[in-house]
Amino acid sequence: MPTFVAYNEDNFPVDIVQAKTKEMANIFWQGKGIVPISVREFNDAALQNHPTGVVSILSTVTKDGYTMRDANTKSKYVLVRK
Repeated sequence: MPTFVAYNEDNFPVDIVQAKTKEMANIFWQGKGIVPISVREFNDAALQNHPTGVVSILSTVTKDGYTMRDANTKSKYVLVRK
């Protein structure tokens, strides 16, 4: 079953679903109020044809930072990589 990733205007992923078709994924997102600017499909055929046999769908990075509310309080943030 294919996996579909919805991206916003800044090319960040906003949702990942598995669906039988892209149309079904779009209907699902429409019901959630998500309007993707672009959609990327991952399926078994693409993986078989990929030279490394591995396709990254989503990766994150952890950063330290401070909140606007309290500049003395350090926090950790998990960010999605482009």
